[in-house]
Amino acid sequence: MISIPEKIQNSIILILIVAVGLFLRAYKFGYYPLGFDNLQIITSAEKIVEGDLVFLGPRTGPAEMFTGPLIYYVAAPFLFLGFSHYTAIFVPLFLALLTGITLAWLTKVVEREQHLILALWAFSPLLIPMDRILWNPNLTVLASSLTFFPLLALERKYRYQLFGKHIPTEFLLFVGAFLGYQAHFSGLILAPLACIYLVVRRYKNVWLYGALFVGFLASLLPTVLFDIKNNYLNTRGLLSLLEGKTGFGLVGFFTTLLHAMQISLENLGGVLLEGNSLELILIAGVVVVLTTLLLYKKITEKEKKLFQLSFFWILGIAVCFSLYSGQTPEYYYFVQLPAIFYILASVLGTLLSALQKKIIFILFTAVYVFFLLFSNMHPLNLEIKNQDAIVQSIDELVTQGEVSEIIFDMQYYDALGLEYLLEKKAYNLNPKGKPLHILYPYHAGNLATTVFSNSALWLDPRIDAEKNYLSKPDFIIETPLYRKLLETTYERVTFGDELYAFVDDGIMTEQLLHVQHVTDQNIHLYRDLILAVRDDGQWHYISVGDQTGNFFRKGMIIFYLPASDAASTTYIEETTIY
Repeated sequence: MISIPEKIQNSIILILIVAVGLFLRAYKFGYYPLGFDNLQIITSAEKIVEGDLVFLGPRTGPAEMFTGPLIYYVAAPFLFLGFSHYTAIFVPLFLALLTGITLAWLTKVVEREQHLILALWAFSPLLIPMDRILWNPNLTVLASSLTFFPLLALERKYRYQLFGKHIPTEFLLFVGAFLGYQAHFSGLILAPLACIYLVVRRYKNVWLYGALFVGFLASLLPTVLFDIKNNYLNTRGLLSLLEGKTGFGLVGFFTTLLHAMQISLENLGGVLLEGNSLELILIAGVVVVLTTLLLYKKITEKEKKLFQLSFFWILGIAVCFSLYSGQTPEYYYFVQLPAIFYILASVLGTLLSALQKKIIFILFTAVYVFFLLFSNMHPLNLEIKNQDAIVQSIDELVTQGEVSEIIFDMQYYDALGLEYLLEKKAYNLNPKGKPLHILYPYHAGNLATTVFSNSALWLDPRIDAEKNYLSKPDFIIETPLYRKLLETTYERVTFGDELYAFVDDGIMTEQLLHVQHVTDQNIHLYRDLILAVRDDGQWHYISVGDQTGNFFRKGMIIFYLPASDAASTTYIEETTIY
């Protein structure tokens, strides 16, 4: 039997975990979004490809402040290589791969928990959906890991090695501090928090503080250069924030602290249980904290220092956000995740034997992947798969000369991705064509030419100025302009029906218009009508005569004709139903 060295076994397991984590993020990549956050990165990266350097990153929070532009420069090579809007897919996957590899390397400092920490990152239902979005927070876990784990290494007096070369802890802290502000507004916390910890632990190595300080300043440098050229826009936003115009202050500190603590507990429980009820997630978070406190008495002094650092990291971030009374969405707290990964991995590692960990790891992976593969995933909005299909259909309609204009029947925010893709086409539309409506969300029964899951295209036939139209969600009646279409509502004996009356001038009397019930007793009032009843998409024309009111049901069109012409279909032939 072939014996595989333990070091190689360990490397194979780490590679498999990263590979599965990447697969979970790439699965059904057509459902990646292409909206505001993604487009501001792509359009800024396009400027960089064209030679226009960008110094200001995405806007963050309610303040007039902006993060660093690094995400634009990460996206630019993908656009240069021709990935077009699929950059919104491949950049998050690339950063996820980079985060997974870096995390596998950084966690060598805690080899006992290494596999579990990496698995928590790879399989977490809390993190995976966020990693499937192209936005600057893609860098958050990477930035926080490069700050948190080097501090763990200091506590364990561990020296990182790469290809046989020593990598100074100062360099890792520099990179983490630099990436913090590039990742998100919340990343500003990383360098000051690390400095506070070093002071509390009485580390006297000035190079550690210098690395954090220089990394922090280097991250701010592009923004400072932008401010110098643009009347200090970002600085004024920061001053506005500090003056309380955006809600910063100590008022309501304890309320916001309670909220911050709740989100921290949600993160502790949500790493494994996101998608379940909030109550279950919070209970799981409380259980993790209580278990950690119980285990704390039984662990060594060295391990206690690592737990102290982890809770300092989580609580410090919660307290910092409590000083800011503006909105702090859950993803702001992703800077806590490396510490949360360590705590969860330590608890599981302490409670379970090596064999139990392997069995649970294999079962959890198998169940999670199986569930994901066979789950009924549908895009929640106009994501890349939908948008590509819509654009392809529009291409065909425009080529056929069918389209005179394109109308977005949706919210402005939902239309951004499609507008971007269609602007690239520069269509020559046909003035004699029909208006093309892009419908989102599409509801079954609405008028549509082509349906794409939750969206649709519809060529509007109402283009003849010499025609009269009555429009409803699932049909349109077109008549000559000299005929009037009158819409009214009648009630059956049992339930209400929408009925539509086609009327010549002067034919429908005031008395007839006020009939409120269609019954066997008053049906004679309609003996001169011809009914058009819709049945499975087909229209059936029925002469009423002395029939009962059973014909009066929802979805029916009533055509009013003079008595002398009741048997004729002349008027019906002049009427078009779409």
